[in-house]
Amino acid sequence: MATGGPGLIFGKSTNSMVCTGSAVVPAINKERNTLTAIHSGASTSIPGEDKLRLMSESARGEGGRVWVPRQKGDKRSPSAIPEKKRLYFLEEKYPAYGNLVPRDIATREIFQICLDGMGVGAENQVFRCLAHSRGNA
Repeated sequence: MATGGPGLIFGKSTNSMVCTGSAVVPAINKERNTLTAIHSGASTSIPGEDKLRLMSESARGEGGRVWVPRQKGDKRSPSAIPEKKRLYFLEEKYPAYGNLVPRDIATREIFQICLDGMGVGAENQVFRCLAHSRGNA
């Protein structure tokens, strides 16, 4: 049974604002072997005031590069940070795959970068460069 998921229990999610989880409860009560799938939206969303906006995973597949400033706390705009001052952490940790690592690995690595205090603006965010030529933000 597709219920839309319990997105609102997470505060901000990529789910519709009407996905409160209310449809999940009757399904779980009826069938105890119910599984809930959680989409790792952390690596594929753009933060908004009310919710996260889903960004297609194909962005990485088409050459999108995930990065943070190498200098912790760097407050410059992304276009002001030169290439050599950017930490393309997926590319460095997984040189054979780079930004093409599976979504769960990308999500874990993004989360770890943020836990290490390297997230953009000390937040749980990273930059994603979608320019087709390297060096552009």
